[in-house]
Amino acid sequence: MEKKILSFVVLLLASLPMMAQQVSVQPNKPEPVTVYTQSEVDTPVKVSGYKSFKDFAAKNMTYPADAKAKRVMGRVKMTAVINEKGEVTKVCLVSPVYPSLDAEAVRLLESAKWIPAKKGGKSVRAEQDFYIDFMLK
Repeated sequence: MEKKILSFVVLLLASLPMMAQQVSVQPNKPEPVTVYTQSEVDTPVKVSGYKSFKDFAAKNMTYPADAKAKRVMGRVKMTAVINEKGEVTKVCLVSPVYPSLDAEAVRLLESAKWIPAKKGGKSVRAEQDFYIDFMLK
């Protein structure tokens, strides 16, 4: 009797790969996500409570000590996608200047409270260009 049960279990286990091959599972395909450019939206991305991102950056910037000591200055250019919830995604440094200045620019971009772009009265994902000037006197 034990031999028959053992044979049945072995046969069952051997047939599992064949059964698995017969089952067809369709992967979930994500819906395409539209990201609009600045020229395609009715209302561009805005920083909540400020006239511009430049004003926000000027008020909230902390000049990195290492860059200050070396007197490193320049303009960090970035692009980012602001989603329909006002969250920053996909930050890309277009023109990096210096590692700590680049990091501060990204920090400022991500810390701002964004109002998303609008198209047809609805909030949409939009790619926007940003820049921050780091200057010392």
